[in-house]
Amino acid sequence: MTAPNTPANIAYGAVTVFSSVDEAQQTYDVLAKHKDGDSEKWIGELGLAGKYTTTTKAPTFQDKSNPGRTKETILSGAKESFKQLRVDKVAVYLLHSPDTLKINWKLFSGPALSRGPIREVLPKSRKSTASPRRKASSPQSTKASTPSSPETSSTSCSLSNTPSASRWYRRSIIGKIYNFAYNKPELLEYLKEYIQLSKETGLSQAEIAYRWVRFHAILDGARGDSIIVEASSPGQLEETLGFVERGPLSEDVVWKLQVMWESVKDVALHHDTMFNASSSLS
Repeated sequence: MTAPNTPANIAYGAVTVFSSVDEAQQTYDVLAKHKDGDSEKWIGELGLAGKYTTTTKAPTFQDKSNPGRTKETILSGAKESFKQLRVDKVAVYLLHSPDTLKINWKLFSGPALSRGPIREVLPKSRKSTASPRRKASSPQSTKASTPSSPETSSTSCSLSNTPSASRWYRRSIIGKIYNFAYNKPELLEYLKEYIQLSKETGLSQAEIAYRWVRFHAILDGARGDSIIVEASSPGQLEETLGFVERGPLSEDVVWKLQVMWESVKDVALHHDTMFNASSSLS
């Protein structure tokens, strides 16, 4: 696929736990250097809410104090986000899955939600009660892999033995969802080919992914499309932003990725995969 006329925009969004204002400031200094950024608590703490367009998300369903999401907990979570951000409105408020609770979003009309540059999409889930409206898709979180990650520790690409703290641990809720979505022979074979492509090109797996998404995917920055990057440290954030500023991949690499895609397109994740996974396990 050829690169779009305008590369996708870059936004910073993560659940990084900072230990101090100084540590948070280091991260936002990197963002300022690259003219990119977005997050939650520390945007409010550092007084950046008036500088950046802010998109935030409902609390995770793993919150032990709120087992299961309800209308009340989602709405209270949104209000808490506004409090942390020190704002009275955000551009977009994301849910973890299609709205099945018939939440009265009119409570957020006017001052709470502003209309951002997002596309109109139709809800795909048969369980969704939402009507067609302008909404943003919640992107699937994809973290840059490290040498110790089970999915990249060897070319065997086996997920049979994973530590209990891993997202792939089969006895945890998250582990069950991730195995349902990703642990498929076709995807594991694709991963082996992807690792080999990384070795052949000398580009890291993360760099190939970030550059492809920004410059070769369907996303178009001219229409407000953005990709969200995250990092565990200012150093990693600096590295990631460096990746996305290096421009499109070579035609040869793009061609190889397209050929590889043909082998997994029928089993690849789509926008409601995680929702279906969680529903099947409930």
